[in-house]
Amino acid sequence: MDGSAQSSSKPEAVKAQRRKWTMAERQRIVQASLKAGTTIDTVVSVYGVNPSQIHKWRKQHRQSMQQSKRSALLPVQVAGGVAAGAPEAKQECSVIMEARGVRVTVGGCIDAAVICRLLEYLAG
Repeated sequence: MDGSAQSSSKPEAVKAQRRKWTMAERQRIVQASLKAGTTIDTVVSVYGVNPSQIHKWRKQHRQSMQQSKRSALLPVQVAGGVAAGAPEAKQECSVIMEARGVRVTVGGCIDAAVICRLLEYLAG
């Protein structure tokens, strides 16, 4: 035997199949990765997902959350006007804001920044 007729019994390369994650599984994994005190490494060890995949899903989750946020206009009622040429001194007043079943009343000398923060929170 000269060795030319030997057959090589090399195992064939097996192609690894990718796992298909459902949207519910992805959301569960993303939510687990967002919990306080949880690391990506912990989530990787529990679910067996590649860290880069978790980062990608988290990015998609953030983008979908930003797209779902919509600006809302709130109704405003002006109780009284300011006469033209009136001094710009701060005067006491009260503001009542209602949104989503919540009513907020602010009285006294009110800073515009406070009102803006309240409106952002109520529109939230």
